[in-house]
Amino acid sequence: MKDQCNFPKCTHKLQGSWAMVPLCSDHLETIKQETDLYYIQKLTYEGRENYLQIAERIPWSRRG
Repeated sequence: MKDQCNFPKCTHKLQGSWAMVPLCSDHLETIKQETDLYYIQKLTYEGRENYLQIAERIPWSRRG
């Protein structure tokens, strides 16, 4: 579905995007929070569970 969140197994309506990945409002907020914690060094890269689930969908994060 074109207007659907691109987070794995999510069927909510898309509300915006993070790193060019269309997401619902819940996933946008969760990933923003994880990113904030990561950049103030309160969360490891591996701890970014939600972000890591969409990382392969980010155009510049794909492995060649």
